[in-house]
Amino acid sequence: MPNIFGFMVFTAGPVFFSLVLSFCSWDLSSPLRYVGIDNFRTLLLEDSRFKLAVANTFYFTAGIIPLETAASLGLALLLNQKLRLLTFYRTACFLPVITTWVAVAIVWRWIFAPTGIANYFLSLVGIEGPRWLASSAWAMPAIILASAWKGAGYGAIILLAGLKNISEEIYEAGDIDGCSAWSRFRHITLPLLTPSLFFVLIMSTMGALQVFGQVYIMTNGGPGTATRVLMLYIYQTAYQWLKMGYASSMAWMFCLVIFAVTLIQWRYQSKWVHYQ
Repeated sequence: MPNIFGFMVFTAGPVFFSLVLSFCSWDLSSPLRYVGIDNFRTLLLEDSRFKLAVANTFYFTAGIIPLETAASLGLALLLNQKLRLLTFYRTACFLPVITTWVAVAIVWRWIFAPTGIANYFLSLVGIEGPRWLASSAWAMPAIILASAWKGAGYGAIILLAGLKNISEEIYEAGDIDGCSAWSRFRHITLPLLTPSLFFVLIMSTMGALQVFGQVYIMTNGGPGTATRVLMLYIYQTAYQWLKMGYASSMAWMFCLVIFAVTLIQWRYQSKWVHYQ
């Protein structure tokens, strides 16, 4: 009974109220006013800021998914070797994942400062570094790099577990057939790792589409609107401009987008995921 009560009060109740709110206009002080589908009509047909926020969100997602997945795979392959201090390396790999974005963002803001370490290393090879977080062209790539650094450890642990589940007998059979290291990776490791890769892809995509903390702390959507992603726009609409109904309609539209993207991924998994 306590679990059911907690679910109704803290999960089902707010979800239902947000659904009702998406068809209303409310500024936290005035009574709820039913507006039908006006919020959704404005959202889809008139709000250019919504379209820009969606575009920025997909820009971030398209940038971070391949980068973070490649980094996770590389880390997993390294952590699967017989190394000294392996437990230390695995712990160090996962530490960024459990570190809060407040701490991580402060470090990366310093790295991407005009006189920060990123521009220092670029200057060593004769390149004048950009003003990363103050440039509309470079702010999003900077956030993508910081996000990939923080999130790669999670995927690495999942992929490492997948590597441990691949039978050594399969590798031995490949050695008998004269497989090179690249052939072992391409024809044995990678195909048998696809279930774990698929899980990492699903989780990374959902996380990327919901990007908020790093953008809010590092740029707050700037410069201008270059990094204003959808979650940040929803937050600003609700808590800065007090358009709670309109923000709720955006949130529900966003849920449909995430569901559609996930459904597409599930639909096409049979074409590349190989289960033993």
